[in-house]
Amino acid sequence: MDYAIDIDSVQIIHGAFECIMVYKPDPTDNSKKLKLSLSRVIDSTIRLFVTEQQGIRPRYQLKDDIVSEKARRALPFDNVEQSENGCTLSWNHNKYAVQVEYAPFKLVLTRDNVVEMVVNEFEKFYFEAYRERKQFDDGGDDDCAPNNDDDDNPDEQQEGGTPCDSKEAAKKAEAALWEERFSTHTFYYDEGPASIGLDFSFVDTTFVYGIPEHASQLALKNTVMSSNGGDVYSEPYRLWNLDVFEYKLDVPDALYGAIPYVLGYNARSSNAVLWMNSAETYVDVMDRAANTDGGDGKTIRWMSDSGAMEAFMILSDADRDGTDADYLQQYYEITGYPQLPPLFSLGHHQCRWNYNDMDEVFEVADKFDALNVPNDVIWLDIEHTDGKRYFTWDSHNFADPRGMLDYVAASGRKMVTIVDPHIKKDDAYYVHRDISARDLWIKNRDGDDYTGWCWPGDSRYPDFTNPEMRRFWSEQFRFDKYQHSTPDLFVWNDMNEPSVFNGPEVSMPISNVHWNGVRHRDVHNIYGYYVHAATFDGLLLRSDHRLRPFVLSRSFFAGSQKYGAIWTGDNTANWEHLRASVPMLLSLSIAGLPFVGADVGGFFNNPDGELMARWYELGAYYPFFRNHAHQDTERRELWQFGEHYAQRMKNAILARYKILPYVYTLFYMSSSHNFSHLVMRPLWYGAFRSDASTYARDDAFMFGPAFYIQPICEAGVSEVDVHLPENAKRNAVYYETHGTSINVYGSGTHHLVGYQARIPVLRYGGHITCEKHRIRRSASLMRYDPITIVVALDADFTAEGYHYMDDEESVEPAFILSKLRYANGKLMNVIVSKKTSESSPVANIAIERIMILGKDIDKKQIQQVSITQFNKTRTTMHFGVAPNTLALRQPMVLMNEEFVIDFAI
Repeated sequence: MDYAIDIDSVQIIHGAFECIMVYKPDPTDNSKKLKLSLSRVIDSTIRLFVTEQQGIRPRYQLKDDIVSEKARRALPFDNVEQSENGCTLSWNHNKYAVQVEYAPFKLVLTRDNVVEMVVNEFEKFYFEAYRERKQFDDGGDDDCAPNNDDDDNPDEQQEGGTPCDSKEAAKKAEAALWEERFSTHTFYYDEGPASIGLDFSFVDTTFVYGIPEHASQLALKNTVMSSNGGDVYSEPYRLWNLDVFEYKLDVPDALYGAIPYVLGYNARSSNAVLWMNSAETYVDVMDRAANTDGGDGKTIRWMSDSGAMEAFMILSDADRDGTDADYLQQYYEITGYPQLPPLFSLGHHQCRWNYNDMDEVFEVADKFDALNVPNDVIWLDIEHTDGKRYFTWDSHNFADPRGMLDYVAASGRKMVTIVDPHIKKDDAYYVHRDISARDLWIKNRDGDDYTGWCWPGDSRYPDFTNPEMRRFWSEQFRFDKYQHSTPDLFVWNDMNEPSVFNGPEVSMPISNVHWNGVRHRDVHNIYGYYVHAATFDGLLLRSDHRLRPFVLSRSFFAGSQKYGAIWTGDNTANWEHLRASVPMLLSLSIAGLPFVGADVGGFFNNPDGELMARWYELGAYYPFFRNHAHQDTERRELWQFGEHYAQRMKNAILARYKILPYVYTLFYMSSSHNFSHLVMRPLWYGAFRSDASTYARDDAFMFGPAFYIQPICEAGVSEVDVHLPENAKRNAVYYETHGTSINVYGSGTHHLVGYQARIPVLRYGGHITCEKHRIRRSASLMRYDPITIVVALDADFTAEGYHYMDDEESVEPAFILSKLRYANGKLMNVIVSKKTSESSPVANIAIERIMILGKDIDKKQIQQVSITQFNKTRTTMHFGVAPNTLALRQPMVLMNEEFVIDFAI
């Protein structure tokens, strides 16, 4: 649509650029006039907001419980320079600027006078203003009488049709804008056509990433063919949260969640666009060169069915602080920082649909103990309830829920029960009765309580967009409400897209009505977000905001990171889905969701022992690590696969628990306002940004900064070619460890052998990890165990890392954050920050071993090691060497306090 800015309307109000946009073919048409606001809101983030100037009804705009207040508060520009056909707004000493062009409307964002992003570069801005439905009278035949003025040319008259034909065609065309037939369902657009669209071009950017959730590769494929050809999707990516049964791979189809966020990443910049719209959205991806005079780069075109146009353009300088954290920090300032999970939730989870009674739960818990296999959580699916009534228990199969919970907790374990948002239509069921009494159900377009079909049969759907409903839901998790629940019981929200078995696309009609008269079409993609948030708040409420919740959700939106974990839904037990899990999880990770995982083993079908073992060997490095399966599959506990495969799976679980302190530190670094680091990282993130070969890769990943993970996704493979990325200094070092054997590699391709029963997990030189190597039944039983410090040296014989300690469960705990650094033969532990608390003190943790990995370090001449802590220095000879390894035993120092260990190398 051809829009331009009315130059006479331009003004700066409270730091924001504001104006009126007019429809150029008819600038006087008030129904199509738009108001535009452009402001700098967070650091180097620009917010664009467009809606009608005089709309017949307000457009839906995401609420401040999704978009932060800070994200809508304008910061002043340093300079505002007006010209005849534009305006330049700059900040940060003119380092950053946005040039506003009036006719045609265009935004050009620059850094250091270099163009980074262009908005509406190809004049595809689209805004379908609200209007009333055209009415057609039902006149008689006289209104449709043929026009006989041209009897001499009957052929021409027939080709043009009669007035009645034209009227009928107009009626059909108008009706198509207000209702649409799909399969057996009719979609009613009761507020009329209201679509919006805009394109954003990332300049000099070859690859773009994001817009989860899709079962596709990490680097977004083009959806519009370019002159270069290549692998192209024939349809745009779709964002519309759906319950998808046995989803297909390598397609742009919608899945369970939606984050309308695209990252353009190159060697100098990490720029992003967050399109804050919760309606159905399509996203085209194309080369800029595919457009006239486009130049190099990628263009992203957003197309949403309704709602206000609100977009955030995040500019991030790769050189600003030497890390990649800046773009994600700005994103979190808009949507909220991730939760720091309780430690137990980072361990091994055992789930299936369903453990059918208490005896099966006891059997699983006892078997883990008997085999000395760590496990932290046992899960119960829908069959544990009384007839699919959530917050209840089957009184026959789960006759003593509290006794079961206490039995499992005796080994330090927790349990999780499923609580879905569809509520059985049953007036004798207290949850249904209480919601009805408060009139908090979603309504159909006729104003009646909407009823759909889900697991319980006839079900109603709480209106979670209503704050009162969310407060009611949160109250249900109080211990006096959720009968037999204990502090060791946590929650899983499934089916919250929302899933409606007899609804259009297995969801609810877009014409359903929410709080304040908002139609479902406007809020569909945030329904699951609100379910997740209300459940999270409920677990906070039950502990008086003292203990951290754990809530897993299948559906999500931008900001869901505040509330816990997400998984990739109903995957399938095959090698292709094992492979696809990596790009799917990486896509979620870079879009701000750190706590993510895929069902280990695949939800559908039966994996054989080799596939199950390979999945465990990879899943041990998922941020969220859960074995889950469909009720029609065979049992999946590791001991079901025979001793050989069971031992491989146990080894994978033990590998996870050994590095649990490192994993917990990663999550702290992810949740901290000071860091905002990724947990699961694409190879191009951080240290390997300068290695262009990593940008198209999603076959491997980094688990934090310290571990390179190479999955094996084919049967019968024991030899692997790994392609290790290069750092900016071009001296990357990697350590392959197995038992007492340590091999050292540089960047490039290496053929590794001996991987019949493990996958390549290499330590990247230059990083220090704190680990716990004693085998326990669960993470909570490891709390007081001593630490092993592993120092993997880089080519300059230096390394550093962080370690975070607290009570592993409190919302506001005492904590200690340490930074460890090895240089010039000395290992130093420096306290970066700490907080004390009598109610949740940090336990004193000893260090039992220090291992230093470095090429030929065993050939160094070391006479003794000196250790300084509490201003006291002593020496020790309790060290030994092996090829490329130096080990110090029992240094007798605490992790809680600063120390210096001098190896006199």
